[in-house]
Order: sequence, then C-alpha cells, then structure tokens
Amino acid sequence: MTTLELRGPLAMAAMLLACGCVASTTMPLHRAAGPAPKAGGDCRRATLGIETVDASRALRRQHGLPEDLAGAMVVEVVADGPAARAGIEVWDVVEQLDAGGVHTIDGAAELELAMEAVSCGASVEATIRRGKARLTRSVEPVDAIRFYARACARGLATGCFRQGGLAGAMTVGEDGGMRAEQLYDQACRLGSGSGCRELARRPRGPERAADRLRLLERSCALHDATGCVDLAFLYATGRDGVTRDDARATPLFVAACDGGEPQGCYNAGLMFDDGRGVAADVAAAVAAYEEACRGGASAACANLGAHYADGRGVAQSSERAAELFRRGCDGNGWSPSDAMACVNLGRLYHDGRGVEKDLGRAAELYREVCERTPDDPGDTNTGPAAAHACSLLATQYVKGTGVAADPRRAVELAKQGCDGGDVLGCFNLGVLYADGNGVERDDSAALACFRRGCDGGDAEGCFETGQMVSHGRGAEGGDREAAPYYQRACDGGLGKGCANLGALYADGSGVPLDVTRGLALFSRGCDLDEPIACFNLANHYAEGNGVPADGARAAALYRRACDGGFETACAKLEPQR
Repeated sequence: MTTLELRGPLAMAAMLLACGCVASTTMPLHRAAGPAPKAGGDCRRATLGIETVDASRALRRQHGLPEDLAGAMVVEVVADGPAARAGIEVWDVVEQLDAGGVHTIDGAAELELAMEAVSCGASVEATIRRGKARLTRSVEPVDAIRFYARACARGLATGCFRQGGLAGAMTVGEDGGMRAEQLYDQACRLGSGSGCRELARRPRGPERAADRLRLLERSCALHDATGCVDLAFLYATGRDGVTRDDARATPLFVAACDGGEPQGCYNAGLMFDDGRGVAADVAAAVAAYEEACRGGASAACANLGAHYADGRGVAQSSERAAELFRRGCDGNGWSPSDAMACVNLGRLYHDGRGVEKDLGRAAELYREVCERTPDDPGDTNTGPAAAHACSLLATQYVKGTGVAADPRRAVELAKQGCDGGDVLGCFNLGVLYADGNGVERDDSAALACFRRGCDGGDAEGCFETGQMVSHGRGAEGGDREAAPYYQRACDGGLGKGCANLGALYADGSGVPLDVTRGLALFSRGCDLDEPIACFNLANHYAEGNGVPADGARAAALYRRACDGGFETACAKLEPQR
C-alpha cells in the first residue's frame, strides 16, 4: 500500500474576478471612495481633488515614462481643487506622499490608503514624476464632502460620482442607498464612466440585467478601466443573462489592464494562460501577471510565483517564487490574502526550495489556510486552497514532521480536505483507512475514498482503486474490474498504472491477451519513469517475446529500471558487470 503523500504541482489561482458587486464571486471594490467618514471634526474626509489609476505599462510607454516607474497616474484634475491650485497635471504620476509620515505610492490604491492619514488644511508634500522630471508639489487638502457637492452642483461628472460614494458611506440604510443611486445616475448621465459602473452595481433584479449590461458598456466606452473589467467578467462567465463570449471578454480585460486596473491584468493573464478568447500565450500571461502583481493583486502574485516555481514562460527561480508567494499570501490594503499563495509558500518551506527548509513554518501556513472559511471577506481561492491545506497538514501529522505525530488528527484533516473536494485528501484518507492508522482499518471505506479521488481526476486514486479491486479488498473484484482503473491511472500520466495494465494484457489476465498492446503500455510507463514498466519491457526484449530479441536494448532498459530503484533489475545486470 502506498503511504500518505505530499504531491502535485504548485497550484495557480484560476478564478476570474470582477472588481465589485456584479456577481457573488468578487474582489472588494478597487478605487472605492474609502472608509466611512471619521466622526467629529469639521472635515471628516480630505481630498486632493484628483482621480488616479495605476501607472500601467501601456500608460508608461504612452507618456514616455520609465519602465520601472510605479505610482498613481493622475487621469483627472478636478477644477478649482487643491491639486489644480498646486499645479498638478493630468498624466503626472504620484510616487510619494508626505502626510503623517512618508508613504510610498505604488498605485492608486496606495494613494487612497495614504489619504486616510491626511487632514484638511494641513499641507502635504506630493512627489510626482512628469515625463523625465521629478517634482515636489505642496497641496492643501480640503473637505471632500463640501468640495464634491459644489463640483456636482456645477455639473462636474466626477463631483457627482464622488458625492455618491460619500452619500452611501455617510448615511446608513435605504435613504443613503437611494441618494447614492441618484448621484451615480446623474454622474453617469454627465459622462462619468465610474458613475455608470457604480450604478450598474446597485442591487437590481434579474429583469434589470439588460440595464446592467448597458451601463457597463457605457462605463467602459467612457474609459473606466474597472467598468471594463466588470463588463469582461460578464462575457467571460456568462452571468446576468449575457451569452458567454471569451473572444469579447479577453480584449476587454486587456483594455482594462492597459488603463491601469490590476484586476484586468490578472484576468487577462488567466485568459492568456488558458487560451480563452485568444491563442494561449505564456509570455503574455506572465507579463499580465507581473503588471497585476505590481499593482497589488494578490492572486496575480500567486500565479506569477507558480510560473517561476515551474520555470514556465520565465527562468525557473524558487527564490523568486517564494518572494511572490509571500507577497500574495500577505495581501494588502485592497487585495486580501490569496489562500493558494500561502499554501504554495508552505510547500516551498516543506521542501526547502527558495527558502530554508522549515517544516514547522510549512505546518503553520497550512493550518492557517485550513482554518479559513469560504466566506472570508475578499479572500480568493479559499475553498480549494483550504481543502488542499488540510490534506497537506494531514500528511505532516501522520509523519510527525513539523508537528507532533497525531494519526487521529490526520484522519480528521484528511476527511476535511476530501469533503472539500481535494483529491489528495481523499487519497490520504484512503491510505489511513487501508492501514488502520488513526482509525479502525476499513477496506470498504478506503476503497470509497480512493474511488472518490479517482472520480475527481486523481491518477493515484485510480491506481489504488485498481489495486484494491484486483485483490478483492473492500469489494469483490479481480483483474477484469481493475483494468479500467489502471487505464484511467495511465491516462492520467501515472506510469505504474500503465505498467499494471500492460501486465494484464501481456498475460491475458482479466482482459484479452494482447502482447502488442501490453508492450506499448510498458513503453509508455517507462517513458513516465516507472522502473517496473522498464523492467517488464526489458524482459520481453531479453526473451524475444512479442518483439525480436535485442540484448542491448534489454540491458539498457534493465539499467534504467535499476537506476530508478527497482533492485530486481539490478540483479539482471550482474552477469554483465
């Protein structure tokens, strides 16, 4: 019987994300108006009177800015506002804000977070990049509520949009929501793409799906990058009655990315990775993830880390992968922790790749993710990642690595992982039942677990199911019943599945005798680095069974099997030494 395993490639986040409340699977609103106003004081929220986006690669190139520049690019300066009076201009990039401390500004979200420490009437120093020049501007923030109310009264679209956000935050209940919706509607009519987008996000019944689509189309047409993400999300998922259309979704995600929206970059990366709506392009996926991670999208950091860990589209670097997984796991002010990034970081600590080996730290990361719930606010990939983390932690409790050995706890964790849909959890639980480790031995329960994993696409689970069925453990069976499971294991890339199925065909056991097919299966298993498959194939060449006798070919295969750890093959080489 196989032992519990910690296996499988480092997983990537695979869930498309909208930027707001278009669907239940969402990230927190990026570019939101900010937290609820502070109580007390004449000025409850300060503003500089600018609208910003991340300084994306496309925007940097368009405006002749350095490739390595990070910051919040100004896309609008509201007339008669603090920034306008200080001489800040559209396309300036805010790199630093000195307000209650020095804040490095990597993007629009960081600028909004830094503004939480700003008070009205107290000048702040903004370091900006304008073309090749770096400038400092002294700006005196003003009260956002009064400023945007006056701007809206003058017919400025952004004034009405921002006033809508403030109205929703200031007034609890239906009145605040109605006032916000009225202001967003006014902003949208005046030409604010952000206003159209927020209006589309207001709670509406299924009968208003066409209105949502129309509003998001207008938002994107008005160059609101976040609105383009929400529109693309509808086409990519087929939500709200929209016909799924990846060919329309992908260019919209790309446009949003170019417009400075990190979530657009992350989603574009997924589409390029999977070849959805566009030819699969690993290099383009990596570039999109880099831009999104740079902008703070945690899931993008996780996916970029997986590319570096595997050396797919980039030079392999476990150190770089660890750095990216850590960044994705930590999260930030607008993009919470990505659970899969934490799990992948745990894998690196477990194996000592890119970081110093630390089984205790690996267990800590697995435990923290395992205890998360799918409804953790804003946490991405929680369900699958939590289940996988529980499965991995179960392995450590059985082996007593990084934690005190506790087979009973391992059973609980493996069951939690399996019930959460993680095939490794089902496999490990099957091993525990089959061995009677931490639980009373139960072949029927073990077989059910292995089958469950097999049905979930786990080749190891299929192989173990075949083994148990072949030996009548947990159910009546034999080689005929085992053969389909070995086939599924082989099709899943598991060499020992090919080896066992090949042996059945070579002997005519449970299946029609077919030596040619058996040899083909041995060859495939050997190519998959299964030493027993190489050994079986070597025997046929040595004996001239089904193929012309070829001693040299047999010796090479015995050597490969021996080098793979199959000692019986080493004995076959003894006379030649």
